[in-house]
Amino acid sequence: MKWKAAGIGMMLTLMAAMPIVGAVDAPVDMKADSIEYDSKKGVLRANGHVVIVQGTAKVQGAHAVYNMKKKEGTVSGGVVMHQEGATLKANQVNIANETVFTATGNVDLTKENNRLTGPRLVYYTDKEFAVADGNARLVTADGTLTAPRIEASMPIEEAVATGGVQINSQTHNLTATSDTAHY
Repeated sequence: MKWKAAGIGMMLTLMAAMPIVGAVDAPVDMKADSIEYDSKKGVLRANGHVVIVQGTAKVQGAHAVYNMKKKEGTVSGGVVMHQEGATLKANQVNIANETVFTATGNVDLTKENNRLTGPRLVYYTDKEFAVADGNARLVTADGTLTAPRIEASMPIEEAVATGGVQINSQTHNLTATSDTAHY
């Protein structure tokens, strides 16, 4: 089933939540086994094989719920988001205020040769800033950084890790541990 009218707000929000913001003026296409929209409450529900496409961005999951009045929603069930070389996989993604999304459950964010994994990732699209909590791991061409918390700033390509930090780099024949690391 294709649906375009009432879900535009949700699709724009989902696309804005991508690791790289997409072309929000592009048409949105949504497919799902079933789609319901409550115009009084402003709530959209899509279930079964949900696929949302806008420009080069694509979001897939088993379920999606979005409250257009509150501008918050959730995509769940094997979520996969693709856009311009970036892929985010998680069990669930929650969107708040169109600028903050929280991915939980087997989070795997990959862009080019960089990969950030962990049980939870919070991404701020307006700041291009990510926080990975709980056994986070950042893998780059240069090495691997593991810590309970990793904060990554995309514009300046910097990561700060805290608590039980481990760095391994075969490129530089280096193994290091610390309480805090700037990478």
